Amino acid sequence: MNNKESTYITGLEVVTNAHEVLSSLYRHTLQKLEVIPADAMYRQSVASFTQFRLGVLDRHTDVAKIEKEIGDGQIEELIATVRLHFCVLILTLILILTRQYET
Repeated sequence: MNNKESTYITGLEVVTNAHEVLSSLYRHTLQKLEVIPADAMYRQSVASFTQFRLGVLDRHTDVAKIEKEIGDGQIEELIATVRLHFCVLILTLILILTRQYET
């Protein structure tokens, strides 16, 4: 449970169930990566990064501990960032599946 009153970042609201949201986003990311060839550097890089952060979430439920161990801002910022990365991943999958990069 996220007990913050505010993120103190304009436009970035507190996510009360941030642990669950972020964990779900990371798990979906790993699932979508399975479509990309295992030897692709993009897949390897994103999977390594995501597995590390998911490991932090598996070890901790306390938001302050998660933020400290990941060391990349508030959990709400992490959620916003992974949502953007997920969009990039979906676009990458579209390119791979439609082979648009070959034209």
